[in-house]
Amino acid sequence: MTDEDWLVTSRVKGLLLAALEPPIGLNGSASLHSAADASSRLTALGRRLGAPGAGLLEQATAPTVTIPDLIGIKQAAKVLIQGAQQDEEREAAALLYHVAIAAAYCRFDLDVSGRPVRERRERFQQLAVHFSGFALGEIFRQAVFKMDTLDRG
Repeated sequence: MTDEDWLVTSRVKGLLLAALEPPIGLNGSASLHSAADASSRLTALGRRLGAPGAGLLEQATAPTVTIPDLIGIKQAAKVLIQGAQQDEEREAAALLYHVAIAAAYCRFDLDVSGRPVRERRERFQQLAVHFSGFALGEIFRQAVFKMDTLDRG
């Protein structure tokens, strides 16, 4: 199988998996419609909790983000997840948490999670499909690609 065949197969598998489950939603709903929606929810949640929230999603996806930034964003996401009262808030905070982990892995080859990043492969694939065509989706796509490439090698 050529690299190109493998990539097509991997993407088709990801699309099929994503079709089986809602790409975002803890309770079967896909309440987050876009990265902008998630960002505004994070801003409001952070304001309500007196914690950082505004601009963190954009910072995590920026090409200039650093490892210390991503570790701080992941920690901020944990605080936001714990303080979330609504599913939509929790989903936005979980998205922030996942993107910090995925960005650290694909950009810096660093696993900043307490559990192996490979355990998040299916979730990252779902998020890559949901946010395809955007910087957020590209980060998840790159993380999945890196996992799959390492598995093949």
